[in-house]
Amino acid sequence: MRRLLAATAALFCALVPAPPAAAAATCPQVIAHRTLMTERPENTVAGIQAVPATGAAGVEMDVQWSSSGFPVLMHDATVDRTTNGTGAPGSLGLGQLTGLLAQDYAPWKTDPTYTHTHVPYGNEFMAATADADLDVVLDIHATPTQLGMQRLRIYVADYHGWAGRTLVMAPAAQVVAMRGWEAGLRYAVIEYPPGGRVYTPDYLRSIGAAAYVLPWTAVTAGLVGYLHAGGIRVYAWTSDRAEYETAATWQALAGYGVDAVITNEPAAAVAAYAAGCSSTPEAS
Repeated sequence: MRRLLAATAALFCALVPAPPAAAAATCPQVIAHRTLMTERPENTVAGIQAVPATGAAGVEMDVQWSSSGFPVLMHDATVDRTTNGTGAPGSLGLGQLTGLLAQDYAPWKTDPTYTHTHVPYGNEFMAATADADLDVVLDIHATPTQLGMQRLRIYVADYHGWAGRTLVMAPAAQVVAMRGWEAGLRYAVIEYPPGGRVYTPDYLRSIGAAAYVLPWTAVTAGLVGYLHAGGIRVYAWTSDRAEYETAATWQALAGYGVDAVITNEPAAAVAAYAAGCSSTPEAS
């Protein structure tokens, strides 16, 4: 009888496959912040061209608008900090903006390599990202207009066919307006959540947002799971402070399950993920 039971047990074990080994967590996509701002002038074609060497798969850039509604790369509300010009981008024509030198600040001001680096407009920065085969995140820093969004769509979708690899991000109210004008682009809501309050997946989907972009300090495994369950991708940025730009932070975000990390140190983030990603205790 014992032999029969042993034989039966052995047969049962042979028929039931062993449970699969736990799969390693998928590492987040690494996205370079303000092009490669630590290595080249920020928000420039030169910066875009340097990103692939870091191993990053995407590039984030900041969009302002000329007085006639052309998109240009510029982070600040004025051109004063990063160029040899003055004034708000919206007060300057496209020719005036693209004629500005975009490295007129330390440490690039005295570097002869970037003497002719200028402020790029939509066709230039989208051509550079397509040539570099990079996903694109466009941070809209000034209130868009219907004409501005039409021009942005022309550069992103019509000229370069990059709509499927471009994410246009802004606060929720701007996303509502932009999608109303150009429904064919992909959108994301970006914010510092006030008082810990976050938008629901239902609301984000209702305004056409495919992703939610948050500071890494606002991200938890529970929040990522909640948003993913509602069909919303999660991007986190670590670029607010140098002390956030560490392997420990990037691995924590991988454990939380975020889809992408936006960082000033893309090469270091890629290196941190080179050996793979594993769940953190909070994410387990």
